[in-house]
Amino acid sequence: MRTSPRKLPVVPLPGLRPDSLGNYLASLGILRLLARKWPEVRIAWKDGELNVVGGSDSLDGLIEQLFEVATNKHWNKYERSWVEQQ
Repeated sequence: MRTSPRKLPVVPLPGLRPDSLGNYLASLGILRLLARKWPEVRIAWKDGELNVVGGSDSLDGLIEQLFEVATNKHWNKYERSWVEQQ
């Protein structure tokens, strides 16, 4: 019995080229925010363009998730646990 491979949605996010550290870090931040809703989401660059793999099947779905985090201010709290030890 053969099973067909699972097809994951791929949504390109133009503008975040991996040629600068800022863009790379922004891409990782987007990945972290999207992983809250889609734990198996991944990112990959193809031909210099960031692609979100395994999340929403549309750009609108990705944007909706990012807006939800921003609107509700569900940011991760910045903790400086190392300060007390210094």
